Amino acid sequence: MVLYYGHHSCKMFIKGKPIRFGFKIGTLCSSDEYPYAMKIYQGKEAEVTNSPLRTKVVTTLLNVVTNPLQVDFFFDNFFTSYTLLRKLKMKGFKAIGTVREGRTGRCPLVPAKEMKKKKRGEFDFWCDGDIYMCRWNDNSVVTLASNYQTHLLLGTTKRYSRQSKKRIDVPEPYIVRKYNKGMRGGGCRCVRPTAVLLRDKKWWWNFFSNGLNVAVVAA
Repeated sequence: MVLYYGHHSCKMFIKGKPIRFGFKIGTLCSSDEYPYAMKIYQGKEAEVTNSPLRTKVVTTLLNVVTNPLQVDFFFDNFFTSYTLLRKLKMKGFKAIGTVREGRTGRCPLVPAKEMKKKKRGEFDFWCDGDIYMCRWNDNSVVTLASNYQTHLLLGTTKRYSRQSKKRIDVPEPYIVRKYNKGMRGGGCRCVRPTAVLLRDKKWWWNFFSNGLNVAVVAA
């Protein structure tokens, strides 16, 4: 998000984000946070399609990829859905993402409220042959989906236990470990600590200063 409080038709409000008001930029980054492509939200498009905004952003950014079989792609729950993963698999893209509970399609996973009552490290999974979904109970319940990856090989991760007063081993599905490793560069986080906002009344000035910040950090 590029911070902006003025009046503009492309300005968005996203609840719960560090920057709630501003311009939304979708970014295709590597795991070491290097940006390769960007797409600025510009409001309603002239060409009307049935695809939701999150699907159009992902497909537009992935058009710059020439050889998708050599790259794994990772999304957060703003973008991921069952339908999106099916479309990407048909085009040869391998993807993993966290999923909101309302976007799992008709996947018969254990409900999040019931999963939260189970022991830490417990998980439930489902696969229809194309899309694999896994719901894992950690500090909170998280649901992940992939069109090529599963929970195997099952590993472990360290978590602090209040009962034993020490760190213990907790079962961790491989899809979770793969996602955490791949999402290290999600959202160009390296830009935020060093970002300098040059204030001006012109709406495009915030884009200009953001472009300078991204270029300097990437260089």
